[in-house]
Amino acid sequence: MTRRIHPAGENLIKDFEGFALKSYKCPAGRWTISWGLTGPDIGPNTVWTAEKCDAEFQMRLRLYEREVEAMLMGARVNDFVFAALVSWCWNVGLDAARKSTLIRKLRAGDEMGAWSELPRWCHSNGQLLPGLVRRRRSEQELWKRRV
Repeated sequence: MTRRIHPAGENLIKDFEGFALKSYKCPAGRWTISWGLTGPDIGPNTVWTAEKCDAEFQMRLRLYEREVEAMLMGARVNDFVFAALVSWCWNVGLDAARKSTLIRKLRAGDEMGAWSELPRWCHSNGQLLPGLVRRRRSEQELWKRRV
């Protein structure tokens, strides 16, 4: 059974992504809708209902949960670290995450080393974005939470 993101992580994603029923271009230049959803099915004139946004968000969130779990390759992390990882992957993309030093460090058991990698992911198209700086800080705070 696949792990599920902690509600605090889902809220972090929604808070930073914002919500839109009509597509818009994100800072990285991708057509985006709902809570930060991108892909080949989303273009300049895409409009969804709130119900479709919710359904697509939940479906893709399940995909990200499975992918993050697979990336960890058995490395054990608590629910807050897992939630922070799902949020980070949602933002940077699964391909970039798979190749990252952050994931390599986690697999090697270096949780704090991986945590320290998050601030390196604050750029889009070579520019430092204040919104990404805030997001990475929030992900780091979530990561360090304990029950």
